[in-house]
Amino acid sequence: GSTRCSGRVEVYHSNSWGTVCLDGWDLNDAQVVCRELNCGSALKVPESAHFGGGTGQIWLDHVTCSGNESSLTECQHSGFGSNTCEHGQDAAVICSDLIRLAGSGSTRCSGRVEIFHNNIWGTVSDYNWNLNDAQVVCRQLNCGSALENPQFGHFGAGTGQIWLSAVTCSGNESSLTECQHSEWGNNYNGHHYYDAGVICSACGRAVENSGSGPWQVSINHNGQFWCGGSLITNQWVLTAASCISHNLTEVHLSCHTQSDLTSGEVSLTVEDIICHPAFNNSTYENNICLLKLLAPVTFTDYIQPICLASQNSTFYNGTSSWVTDFSKTGNSSFPNILQEVNAPVVGNNECQCYYKGDKAITENMICAVLQARKDSCQGNPGGPLMTKTGFAWVQSGVVSTDNGCAQPVRPAVFTRVSEYQNWINDTVTGMKPNFVTFTSLGTDTDLYFTCPTLSPPTVPTTSSTDDSVFDSGENLTHFTHFASLCLFAVLLHVVVTSSGM
Repeated sequence: GSTRCSGRVEVYHSNSWGTVCLDGWDLNDAQVVCRELNCGSALKVPESAHFGGGTGQIWLDHVTCSGNESSLTECQHSGFGSNTCEHGQDAAVICSDLIRLAGSGSTRCSGRVEIFHNNIWGTVSDYNWNLNDAQVVCRQLNCGSALENPQFGHFGAGTGQIWLSAVTCSGNESSLTECQHSEWGNNYNGHHYYDAGVICSACGRAVENSGSGPWQVSINHNGQFWCGGSLITNQWVLTAASCISHNLTEVHLSCHTQSDLTSGEVSLTVEDIICHPAFNNSTYENNICLLKLLAPVTFTDYIQPICLASQNSTFYNGTSSWVTDFSKTGNSSFPNILQEVNAPVVGNNECQCYYKGDKAITENMICAVLQARKDSCQGNPGGPLMTKTGFAWVQSGVVSTDNGCAQPVRPAVFTRVSEYQNWINDTVTGMKPNFVTFTSLGTDTDLYFTCPTLSPPTVPTTSSTDDSVFDSGENLTHFTHFASLCLFAVLLHVVVTSSGM
């Protein structure tokens, strides 16, 4: 089943061909192979011996590439012929073949768009280039959702042929060449100064009508819902430190009801639990924790990581945000169906006015008003507060625990994810989470906000007419009930004592 740009990886050494073991094999390693073969970008790392097992020598094992090397042998590895692998573990790649991202500062999922046509790589003019066009490229490269559509040679000017111009996509095409364009080689600008680019998220991609955010995690204890979380890589879950108090939990990924947890169930152990060492159980300062799965999960339309807000992100007053969870309802019981609710951001200065001396709202926290008073704090720490940018979802907060939060006179308080970028990056091993900069438009009015002298300000109660977060046609001033769908369940047996607990 191999093609020019997909198949089992083999390297030539000491006058013989040999395979590569998949220990630690990931998209960065595959990206180097695809570049070396002039095959565009790495789309997928298939499972063990997907293209069949090889024969003879296994040359490389524990390959670790940054993704920028020009040859696989430039990457770190265990030494030629040094391994304990079998050919049932042979590594493979699937490359994009006809499209790639290149240029100064480019990555696997961001760069100047180049198309392979008539055996020549050429660029795309940015004439009429928009986010819908970028979305098609990101999907074609298996890079999640389009965040930006840079123009004017943002990643540097290409050379040679300019293949496409006046590209017009609806955003739903499977390939850029399926979109309308001005025919091959017929371009309006005629200069590489206008080369188009894309910045993809490789995260935060929610498939329309899939039912829910594919990063949603439900953590159960003794068969009962305990708290929420979000998948941030193929092996790490982000949650709240206040969740982790038991040595046996069930984690369900892409389950939209609590009563049906059997479809496609997979059981794994947890290799490590790492909570922030400065977590304060009284103030809920640094209420953030990471769970590492013993083995990585396979991404599908229903299992995807969410993007995380970077250090430079800004979330001004009124920024439209959402919370999805199995939080308690008015009768203090956990609902069976996943809930979602609109939660506009409230600036920290204004938020402090509601809490006065009861709680210090620090720079490590972010506040939001849960519309219709749905209290996502009571009983459901760990879930995501998220905002959409371009076609991707970015997690700005982690639901914290605070008795009385999100009452009619108080916004809910969340752990601010962007303040923990360095800690998360330093902690997470293997595939790294995707940090995305969210920039609010306009002026940050909270900088000039002062508390009223007589009574706290009135909590805004503006309603939303947006469609459902992941499905269409629902007004999210009320909870949306999702179709029952449970594609992945993980049984977590804690085998390593968590730090900071």
